[in-house]
Amino acid sequence: MSVRLAGVVNLQPMRPNLRNEIFDLPQVLRESLEKGRMDYDNVLRRTPWGETPITFVGSATTLSLVEFMAGAFECLLEWPCAVRPASELGVDTHAKIGPKSIYFLVAGANESSDFLNVVQAVRFRNGFVLALGAKRDDPLVKAANGAFVVRPGVALGDISLPICEQAVAGYLALLTARALKRPRARFGALEREFGQLPGHLERAFAQHDEGVKALAAKLARAKNLTIIGGGIYHFSAVRAAGLLSQLAGIAARVRRVEEETVTRKPPFEGDSSILVVTGSRCRMKRQTLALVKTARRAGATVISLTDGNDREISRQSEMSLLLPSLDEITGATLVHAIIAWTAYEASRQRLVARNFAK
Repeated sequence: MSVRLAGVVNLQPMRPNLRNEIFDLPQVLRESLEKGRMDYDNVLRRTPWGETPITFVGSATTLSLVEFMAGAFECLLEWPCAVRPASELGVDTHAKIGPKSIYFLVAGANESSDFLNVVQAVRFRNGFVLALGAKRDDPLVKAANGAFVVRPGVALGDISLPICEQAVAGYLALLTARALKRPRARFGALEREFGQLPGHLERAFAQHDEGVKALAAKLARAKNLTIIGGGIYHFSAVRAAGLLSQLAGIAARVRRVEEETVTRKPPFEGDSSILVVTGSRCRMKRQTLALVKTARRAGATVISLTDGNDREISRQSEMSLLLPSLDEITGATLVHAIIAWTAYEASRQRLVARNFAK
């Protein structure tokens, strides 16, 4: 069971436009998915699908997003997908790249140059490079055989960009599956959910204001906070830890829910708090519930961000914020957006408390 620390807590002054960045997310998501679809379809049609596994490559800052994308592709296409850190792709790895190999690269801000040698190696061996980027003039976007730009012509903030990247990553997996596989009920349902995702977020902003403020207060008081998420929800857990630290100065560590049940007892203590990010349709629902029960037996306080159909997790939680029941791909994206809102509210509460104490 792996643990990732959120890093050094660095409470930054709130940017004046941070609230707008969060509450503009429904429109930003709507435009990213609707306006980008034609470009995305064009790239997907030019991609020589067939050679597997598809290799997804990320940096230290994008690896959890790459894992989310690989998980979405793997569960929808039922193809093997490999995830590799860019730092591990040395000369020996490059020599194993075969013709028609597909490499999907995702770089963080100012990291594109670190990936250009991978692009060169793949293209030299007649492989095909796909890239997910934020801007058309990004060096990695320009060097790839095919690129998906999250929102052309518009600069996104460091809160909204990862949420849009997650939405586009899941959407690309769906578009690829619909193009290459026989029709399935899940594909149609997921298509509708992506269309409804901005509306779900708008309704959450309208209906969950008090609940999010209560969740923010609960997290601000938490001791030894651990955030857990299984499978596709792991990226949302990683982002939750980063956002709480960045915006509100709340330290947290991330614990990945493993595929196989871990026999050794996880180090949960009686004064620990556990934030569970999950959903009733998470493929690792059983493993997540087992870890939550272990935390409860240790005396830890469990807080959950899930959906109304996830009754077992809700029953185990001291507090639970319930969202619509969605596919795990769209559900994890909605959770990410809600936790960004929660971190913003926690930052406001801390600022008020600090000013009151003066």
